[in-house]
Amino acid sequence: MSPGRAGEAGSALAALVLVYALTLGSFAGLDLLLGALIAALVLFALRGFLFAHRAPGVGELARRALGLPAFLLIVAREVLVGTWRVSVAVLRPTPAHVSGLVAVPMDERSDFGVAVSSIAISLTPGELVVDLDWERRVMLVHALDAADPKRVRDQQRHLYERYQRPVFP
Repeated sequence: MSPGRAGEAGSALAALVLVYALTLGSFAGLDLLLGALIAALVLFALRGFLFAHRAPGVGELARRALGLPAFLLIVAREVLVGTWRVSVAVLRPTPAHVSGLVAVPMDERSDFGVAVSSIAISLTPGELVVDLDWERRVMLVHALDAADPKRVRDQQRHLYERYQRPVFP
């Protein structure tokens, strides 16, 4: 393991032990030792996922941090708009929309970016990621209004490109 990776793993270990100790409300020696053992096992089990990527530099982290408020605001806006649309759809005497499944391309999203997209989409009322097809690189999204699948795909692509990609590529 390179010195940079060792420092990264050490920092992750220390952070997990701290979280464990704060959760227990105890900084007793045996509790810290048990926390370190559990943290080491978790880090070892997830090493391929956690340490396989290039660590972002300070400039990239600052750029991502600056984009985070806009991403959070757009997700909150999508939740509010989705809530309104679902409310209107439920209160109508007759269905106005055609619900269905839409294949949304993952494009160049990283694995973590796909996870963030899936969570953001599923948080929005009226849309839910039901499957991830890694071979075809598509997210299968159930949309309350799937009458125009191209519109659903374009909207998800726009939200990713404009708001998510700068923060969670």
